[in-house]
Amino acid sequence: MYQLLDPDQKPEQIRYRFADHAPRGRRNLEFLPESDRTMLKMSAAGQKHRAIARSMGLSPGTISRRLAAIQSRLGSSEARVLLDPGCPLPDDIRTLAIQHLVAGVSLRRLASEHRIPVAAVQIQMHFARGVVRASTRRTTSVALE
Repeated sequence: MYQLLDPDQKPEQIRYRFADHAPRGRRNLEFLPESDRTMLKMSAAGQKHRAIARSMGLSPGTISRRLAAIQSRLGSSEARVLLDPGCPLPDDIRTLAIQHLVAGVSLRRLASEHRIPVAAVQIQMHFARGVVRASTRRTTSVALE
């Protein structure tokens, strides 16, 4: 169901594909699974959830929930920090974090694709979340000063 990013791909490449440099917030969402991109495009084109559901063979409720989850992940402070070239995480952990926290790939799938134990992926995600939270707090406190 999910298309994984190339494990050798650098996080900066992911960010530039994501940002697309469009002033009105349009984004190239190549790192998302094809089905998620399709749903977002159809929704942005003004199609109702029922029409999207019919074309994808899903229920309208599933479409609503998945669109809400995608939009929540993309709009999160975690996504902003991870996709920023100044992110303090090491490249390997940052790539895993983008795949899991932004693209929604499961921990088991990441462990399988990267050939590392699930426990190691969990530890790296715990570390990544801590760094992201610290970065978010630092950015917020600087903005308040």
